[in-house]
Amino acid sequence: MNLNNIIKLFESIGITMIIDENNKITFYDSETKEKMETFFINNTARDPGAFLSSDDKDYDVSLNKLMQGKKIKTSSKSNSLLFKVTHPIIDGERTDNIIINEMEFVKVKNGIVEDKCYIKYDEDRVSNYISISTTNSNKDVYETLLFSDGNVRLEKNGNIGWFNETFDENYYLSKDDMIDVLNNTNLLSEVSDYYSKLFPNIKNSIDKAKQSRKL
Repeated sequence: MNLNNIIKLFESIGITMIIDENNKITFYDSETKEKMETFFINNTARDPGAFLSSDDKDYDVSLNKLMQGKKIKTSSKSNSLLFKVTHPIIDGERTDNIIINEMEFVKVKNGIVEDKCYIKYDEDRVSNYISISTTNSNKDVYETLLFSDGNVRLEKNGNIGWFNETFDENYYLSKDDMIDVLNNTNLLSEVSDYYSKLFPNIKNSIDKAKQSRKL
């Protein structure tokens, strides 16, 4: 996986990412063509989610800095995107792949946050996994964890359930609740498609879960 995969993911959510011949990065709102305000968040920033002073922002937005693992933020009137990249460890070895390991995407309408989606890639000794967490305007929290071995954990307001070939109702969520999580986890299709290039079991499981919703 490489930068082109990241660019295509952003295109699917309405953001155009352009890297020029000098490796400078610019973002545009794909719908309005608005150039988005873009900067790296300096390590001195205590809380990237809070108000950032001018000292917290680095407007020299280059590919080199992105590849160093610095967190970049870009925003327009209707979209806000925060992310950073990494070289993932797969089967115990650091690879040459470039993937997003943290991302927050926010949709705004008339100055009010409609939906917020947070994506996190992580690794442990057993499995690589991606979490997709959505908070809607009613403050309901839906989270789907996609494991590289094909297991899917579904969570709704702190209660969990599992899917592997079928919905497992031996936990706290019923099948209907787990379907509700699938239906309300923003960017689930886009994110599972993106990471499945490295972890094909992820997309296979999500496709099966979607099909199982109709059974």
